[in-house]
Order: sequence, then structure tokens, then C-alpha cells
Amino acid sequence: MTLPKRFLTAGACALLALATISCNLTPAGREAKHMAKGKDYLEKKDYKRAAIEFKVASQNAEKDAEPHYQLGMVYLGARAFPLAVTEFRKALELKPKHELADFQLARLLANSNVPAEVEKSVETLNAYAKAHPKDADAPASLAVAQSRAGNIPAVTENLDRALSLNISDTSPAGAALLIQLGKKNLDTAKEISAHEAAAFPKSADLAVLYSKVLILSGDRTAADAELARALSIDPKNRPALELRLSVLTGNKKISDAEETAKVLATLPDSASLAAYANYLLREGKIEPALQEYRKLVKDHPDDAALRDQFAATLMSLNRKEEASSVVDASLAKSAKDPDALLIEATLKIDANDYGAGEKLLDAVDVARPNSAAAKYQRSRIYAARGETRKEGDLLVEALRLNPRLLAGRLELSRLLTEAGNTKGALALLDAAAPGERQSVTYHYFRSIAYTRDAKWDEARAEVDLGLAAGRTPALLTQDAVLKLQTKNLAGARKSLEEALKLDPKNLVVIGLLGNVYRQMNEAPQFLVMLRQLASADPKNVQAQQALGLQLSANGDK
Repeated sequence: MTLPKRFLTAGACALLALATISCNLTPAGREAKHMAKGKDYLEKKDYKRAAIEFKVASQNAEKDAEPHYQLGMVYLGARAFPLAVTEFRKALELKPKHELADFQLARLLANSNVPAEVEKSVETLNAYAKAHPKDADAPASLAVAQSRAGNIPAVTENLDRALSLNISDTSPAGAALLIQLGKKNLDTAKEISAHEAAAFPKSADLAVLYSKVLILSGDRTAADAELARALSIDPKNRPALELRLSVLTGNKKISDAEETAKVLATLPDSASLAAYANYLLREGKIEPALQEYRKLVKDHPDDAALRDQFAATLMSLNRKEEASSVVDASLAKSAKDPDALLIEATLKIDANDYGAGEKLLDAVDVARPNSAAAKYQRSRIYAARGETRKEGDLLVEALRLNPRLLAGRLELSRLLTEAGNTKGALALLDAAAPGERQSVTYHYFRSIAYTRDAKWDEARAEVDLGLAAGRTPALLTQDAVLKLQTKNLAGARKSLEEALKLDPKNLVVIGLLGNVYRQMNEAPQFLVMLRQLASADPKNVQAQQALGLQLSANGDK
């Protein structure tokens, strides 16, 4: 079919217009367009889109240093420091006198462990500081570099200059102190922090930094005095309140600690609202703590983070029914709340509803694909299905994402123990943080590993340490197992009876206790105990089942 002449004319005009636009977009024009868009994204901290724009800009102007400098700033904002170093170096290759690229590269190399790179960064930063006397970033970065180089007088001199220009930014002082603490130069860190706190007596943040070093040096009294000074400057300083609460609690100054917790709870942020409730929990005042949480949730009905924190607390106390109602309220307000979804998934898994738990975890993965807690909960599903390899892989991944995930570490050690790799299990447990090694469950899993290798003395020592920290059904059962190994039937029975009081539905404990009673020739007493257990709670299916089996074994059908 032949098109009318007027259509040919319109098409030709359209092609001509497109050609004209294309001609106007020269490489320089395309670079400018993408640079402008990239800077706009960078200002909004949309690093992914900014990186794309600057990369396209550099492709249109391969000899221009500016796109590489801006890309370096993107990686700097995204904390991808090695990539930032690469881009700043590319910018300097194209334009050796690019002052800002040189400065940013020097700031990054100030943290290098290579002495030559630190020395070069000091030289560059010195030159930049002289050229820009009113830029606080220059002496601040120089102080960090000099701390790495070990020039302490230069550290305090540059920190003084940086803080006099910008007293609100104490992060360079913190970085310089961390370097000294990393080198185990505690006295030097104390010297630097004391100098800055004295040089700027109206800075609460510098007083907090000094108090942290005092705590590390063991002088908690001086630390408390310094924190009190910080709070006299800024009564609502959250780091000072949090640290003072910890110091007062450690010093057993209960009334002062409680008052500090109450002040902390008045701060207008979700992280602080529950400070008093959490303090009560740490003091073992469970019911008052929960009452405080309930009041907070009622007073702040739109604070999702607070509700999720309350639900997590309830879960830790095994108050699952109330936790479920709190989570339901959260999901009613926000169906995609990842914290609420994770707790709901945990509840489903606890109830053996693995299908529902898996769907909820899928929803969590959309919002938080790298959630160590979610991977741990999914590993429990694979454990229930007997898919040990998948369970282990997820536990390894969870620990990679969060090395402080104690539950994941313990479960992985259990898998290693069951596989006969007790050496690996103990090494994994040894890698736990010092605070984590004080927990009851930590000692329980170490005892299990030693038991697998028939190292009875080591297993006994771990149980004793665990029982000193707390008494759980699992640890009491392990205590009974070790006592049975030494033929201490009475001791084993006592431990199992205590475990059963804590967990009346534990079939393992009931079974072991029956064996102990029979070995002691007291089977009738075991039957009496089972009747009492079943009648005390008619809904205790496990007790009813055990009683039925025992009656059947006795011929009482």
C-alpha cells in the first residue's frame, strides 16, 4: 500500500527533528547532562543512581577528571572506601593538580597501615590546611593521620584547631583515640582525651570521650565525675546518660542509676523511651518493667519501633501470647513492618507452623535481604525438616552478617558436635565475645561438646559455671546426665525434678526422670508424680501422654 504524500512529508520532518536533537547532544553535552543529574542524586544521598550517572558522564569524557572525582565522593558517602581510593587516584592521573581529589585521597590514606602512605597523607593535608585555614576538615584529618604516625603533640595541636573551627564535630577526636587504643596505648589515649576535655570545657561530647577512656583505664570514679560534668553542660546528652547509667549500675549506686534511667527515658526518640523499662528488666523487676512498656505503648501508639521492642522483650521472657497481640497491633498499622514480621515468623516457627513462618520470612527478606536474624529463623525451619546441610549454610551466613548472633553460634556448634567435630564446635564457641561467654546457654553447649568426647571433668566444670549464672531446664538436664554418669541417682533426680518444675511439658525430662525412678526401684512414686503433673494441668498433653504410656506399661489399660 502506498502512503499518502502528506504522511511521507510528516515522517521526513520527524526524522529531521530527531537528527537535529541528536546532533545537539555532543559528548560534552551528554557529559554535562549526566554530571548535573549525578550531583543532584549525590546531594539526595541516592548513591546508586549517582554512581550510574557519573559513570556514564566519564564514558562521554574519558579524559576529564571530574566524573572520577565525583564518583569517588559517591563511594565515600556509601562508605565503599577502597572504591573511593581508586576513583580519586584516577582523577589525579587525569589531572595531577586536582586539589580536592588529592585532599580526599589523603584523608582516606590517613587510616592506612602503610607508613609511607600515612607520611604522604600528612604532607598533603598540611599543605591543604595552610591553603584553607578556615576548613575544619583539614586539621581534623591531619590529627587522625598524625595519630597513626605517632606524633602525639601534632595530634592535640590539630584537634585543637579543628575543634575551635567546629566544636560540634568530635568524631576526629574519637578516631584519633581509637587508633591509640588499637595500638594498646591507653596512657596516650588518656593524655589526648584529657587535654581536649580541658581545652574545651563546655563540650559535653569531649567529656564523654574522656570518660570512656577513664572507664577503660579502670578509674570508674573519675569517669562518673566526668560524666556528671558532661550532664551539667547538657542534661539531655544521650551518650552521657547511657554511659553514666552503665557506670552507676556497675558501681551498685541503685537510686542514682534509676534516676538516670528515668531522665534518659524522657528524651524524644524511640531508642531512649524504653530506657527505664529496660533498666527495670536488667534489675530483675520483670512485672514493673512490663507495666512500664505497656504504658509507653499506650502513650505512643504510632511508634512502631517501640512496639517491636516491646514484642521482642516479651519473646525473650517467653510471654508469647502477649507478644503475639503486640505484633498483631503492629502489623495492623503497617503490614510490611520487618521487625514485626520477623517476630510473627518466630512465633509461627515456635508453634511448628513452618509454612506460615517461611512465608513471613520471605516478606522480611524483601525489606531486609541481609538480616542475620531472619536467616537464623529460617535455619530453624530446615532443622525441623532434617535438612542439616541447608541449616548449617544459613547459620554460617547469619554469623557472617552478625558475628554477635549468639543463638546462631550456639546452634552451629551443636551441628558440629553432632557431626563429631567437637574441636570445631569448641573453637567456634571460643570465638564468642567475652560478655557472651557468661551466658547459661554458652556453658551448656560447651558441656555438650565435652560430653561427646567423654571429657567428663571439663563437661562438669562447664555445667557448674552455667548453674552459677542461671538454672534452665536444658542445663539442669545436662547436670542430671553427668550425675548419672557417676551413679549419683539422687542428685540426678533432684536436678530433673527442678527442670520439670520449670518446663512441665518437657518429654525428654519426663522420660529421663522415669528411668531414674525405675533405677532407684521407685516406679510407683513416678506414677504418683505423673498423676499429679497431669491433674495440675489438664491441657498438658505431654504429661497426659506420659501418664498413659506408664499406665499401659503397668498393664492398666
